Amino acid sequence: MGRSSIMKLKCLRGPLEGREFALDPGRTYVLGREPRVEEAEAIELPSLTVSIEHADIHFENGSWLIQDRNSRNGIRLNRKKIHQGDLRSGDELDIGEFRFFLEDDSAIESLNEWDVQDYPESELTPTQRPPQTPLVSKRNEEESKGVSSKLRSLYDKLEFQIKLFIGMLLVASAVHWLIVSPFIEEAGRRLFNESVDLARQVTENLGQQYAKPMAERSYHLIDCERFRKDRLSDGLSIPNIYLFDADANILCPLGSRMVGANFLDKVKTENRLLHNCFDSLINDPSASCRLVNPVYYQLDNENSSKLVGFAVVDFVPDHVHRAMQKFQSLRWQTWLLSLLCLLGFAFLVRSWVQSALKGLTDQVYLLFTGTAQKVDSLPSFAAFDPLVEEINRLIAKINQGVSSETRLQDQEASFLQSILQQVLVLEERAIMAIDRDNNIIGMSAYVPDIIPVQDDHLNLHLSEAIADPHLQGELLSFTNELSSSGDVIDKPLSLSDRVVHARGMPIYLDDVYVASLILF
Repeated sequence: MGRSSIMKLKCLRGPLEGREFALDPGRTYVLGREPRVEEAEAIELPSLTVSIEHADIHFENGSWLIQDRNSRNGIRLNRKKIHQGDLRSGDELDIGEFRFFLEDDSAIESLNEWDVQDYPESELTPTQRPPQTPLVSKRNEEESKGVSSKLRSLYDKLEFQIKLFIGMLLVASAVHWLIVSPFIEEAGRRLFNESVDLARQVTENLGQQYAKPMAERSYHLIDCERFRKDRLSDGLSIPNIYLFDADANILCPLGSRMVGANFLDKVKTENRLLHNCFDSLINDPSASCRLVNPVYYQLDNENSSKLVGFAVVDFVPDHVHRAMQKFQSLRWQTWLLSLLCLLGFAFLVRSWVQSALKGLTDQVYLLFTGTAQKVDSLPSFAAFDPLVEEINRLIAKINQGVSSETRLQDQEASFLQSILQQVLVLEERAIMAIDRDNNIIGMSAYVPDIIPVQDDHLNLHLSEAIADPHLQGELLSFTNELSSSGDVIDKPLSLSDRVVHARGMPIYLDDVYVASLILF
C-alpha cells in the first residue's frame, strides 16, 4: 500500500489568519459560511463573502480536488477563477476574503520511510533501497512562495492612503533620480574643471616670475622658496609643491622624493599639461589631485621660450567638496519637495473623484429617495419619462371623474405593462416590478444574474416565478412591508446560499398602492 498524501491548508488572509487545517485523504471537506453536511467534514469560514456551502475538497485518484458548489463569487486558484481543479503543494486558494496556502504535510514525514509492499521481494536485496528524491529545492521553492504570498497579503491589507503614499514615493524617487542625478554630476565636472584651471594658472608664469639666473649655467632655474611663500593663498589646499629643472632633477623641496615620478616622465615625453583629477576625485572625493605643467622662460633677445623645468602641484579642491556636499543636501530637499507635491496632487485628484462619485451616487439613488418629479430632472432616468407621463395621465383622468369600461381598463393596464417593459429593456441595473397581487409585471435583463428566476416569469406569482424557496418568502414579506409603509425600504434578502441587498419603492395611484419597484 503506497503512502497517502496529507494536505495542510494555511490561512494567510481573512478572519482565520494563522489557522491551519489538516486534510485527511479519507474524508471529504465542505468549506462555507454555515455548511450543513452530514456525510462530510465541515470547515466554517465566518464571512458574508463566503456562501453557505461554497466549495468541497476531496482526495481522488491520487490527488486532491476542489469543486465549486455554485457559490456566489466562485473560487480562485493561483489568482485564476475555476469551477473545478487539482490542488498541489504551493498553490494559493482564494475563497471570498480568505486566502489559503497549500502545503503537502506528508512529504517531510515520509522522506526516510518506504513501504516495502510497494516493491516485490525478488527485486529487493540487502544493498537495494528505493530511490530517494531530495526535497531541499522543493522546500526552498515553497518557502519562497510562502514569503511572497505573505508579502502580497500584507500589501493587500494596507489602506488605500498607504498604498498611494508608497506609489508616490516610488514615482518621486524615479523622477528625482532621472532629473537631479545628471544635473549634480555635470555640476561636479564643471567645478573640477574650474579647480584644474586654477591650478594651471598657479604654474602658468613660473618661468618669468620666479626665474633665478645662474652665472655658471646657460639656462635659468626657478626660485622655489620664493614661489612657495607667494603661492600658498590661491584658494586651493596645496599639501605638496615640487619644482624640477629641465633635466627632471628636483629643485625643491631639497632632498625630497616625489611619489609617482612616472607621471613626470610622461609629461617630459609629451611636453604638455597633465593631471589625474577626474580619476582621483571620482574614486575618492576626498583625495588630492596632481597636476604637472611644463615651465618655460621667455628669452629677452629672442622671440622664443625655453623649457626651464616642471612644476608638480598636489592640491585638494576644498571648494568642490563643499559645493558637492551642498548639492547632496539640495538633492534630498528637492526629493522631499517633489514627493510632497506629488502627494498633494494625488490627494486633490482623489478628493475630486470622491466628490464626483458622491454626486453620481446621489443621482443614481434619487429614484428611490424622491418623487417622480425629481426623476424627470435626471438625464440618467430619462427612459422612465413615458411611464411617469402615463401614470400622470391616468391620475388626471381619475381626478376628472372619467370612467372606463373593463375592456378599456385592461387595454390601459396592458399599455402600462408594455411601457414598463420597454423602460426595463434599456435599464442596466437589476430592477423588478411587482403588482399589488405579487405578480411580476416587468424585469430588467440583469435580474437573473442576481437571483434565480424561471424563464417565463412575466405575469407569474412570486411563488412560481422565483426559483429559490427562501427568496420567495423574503420577497412576499418585503412587498407587504412596501404596500403598508409607503416609504423607501432597504432590506437584505436571504437566498439558500447567499444574501442580496434590495431597495424597494412603492408606486401609488390616487393614494392606492398599485405596484412596487425593487432594485437588487
